[in-house]
Amino acid sequence: MKKKLNFIKTAALDPNIGAVARSSRYVVKTVLSKLKGEVLNQVWEYGPGDGVVTREILKLLPKNGKLTVIETNAHFVRSLKQIPDARLEIIHGTIQETLPRLLKQISLEKIKVDATISSVPFSFFTPRERDQIIRQTSSALRDDGKFVVFNQYTPLMFFPIKKHLKKLRLSYEFRNLPPCFIFSAKK
Repeated sequence: MKKKLNFIKTAALDPNIGAVARSSRYVVKTVLSKLKGEVLNQVWEYGPGDGVVTREILKLLPKNGKLTVIETNAHFVRSLKQIPDARLEIIHGTIQETLPRLLKQISLEKIKVDATISSVPFSFFTPRERDQIIRQTSSALRDDGKFVVFNQYTPLMFFPIKKHLKKLRLSYEFRNLPPCFIFSAKK
């Protein structure tokens, strides 16, 4: 309960946070189901908040896996740093600042990302920014890599995701505050 209240307090004080509450266990379960059976060595997460999904993704990673998270809120970054896992890389910054740097890094290392999970409020971005984020994410994904976008309160992201990725699936989770759309696409 304390974590839920801390999340609500942090979200209320930061206008850049799109969620009003932590993702429900039902959302977390649905997001994880989208990753079931996938090879997950390199995963990115945009907008992990206090890490409710992050902790579950780490359970899916192999010992040599890596989860890179990008979070803008300093309070949430401090919460994420409490997760004792060497496979977790925490970047305090925005997606727009961080993605170009990550793309350059994986290009130099000649690796691809197996999955990207995002709960950032895409409605806060311009159409051009949304398109750029999805295009960059798609370029980082391996062939058949997954992009899962959740905690979206409108179907706004359907066509932008469909433009750059294939096999797009849309679901809706009523058991969340507020209820939300969950998008899952493959490269």
